Amino acid sequence: MPRLLHDILTDAVRSQPDLELADAAPGDDVVAAAIAHAVDAVILGSHDGHELAVRLLVARPQLAIVALNGDSQPALLYELRRLRLLDPSPASLVDAIRIAVGRARTQVS
Repeated sequence: MPRLLHDILTDAVRSQPDLELADAAPGDDVVAAAIAHAVDAVILGSHDGHELAVRLLVARPQLAIVALNGDSQPALLYELRRLRLLDPSPASLVDAIRIAVGRARTQVS
C-alpha cells in the first residue's frame, strides 16, 4: 500500500475512539499478527492478494478485511457470513441460494 494512503488510513483509524490500531510492519506475518492481537478487521493493500484474505478468514472467520490498491479502483471487502434461515423449506432454500449467487455476481467484477 502506498505510504501516503497508509498514513491517511492510520490517522483515520486512530481518530476513532472505538477503534484500536495494531499496525503490522512490512514483512510481518499478517495472519499471525491477526491471531496474536485478536483483531476484528484488517486493511490490506490489494497487492497482498486474494490468497492472503482467504488465509486470514480461515484463521479468524469473524474478520472483516478491506483491500485497497491506492488508485481509483474500488476497495474490496472480504467477509464470511452466517445467516439464520427461519424457514428451511425447499422453496426458501432455493430462494436463499438465488439471492446469495445473485449478490455475489453483482458485487464482484
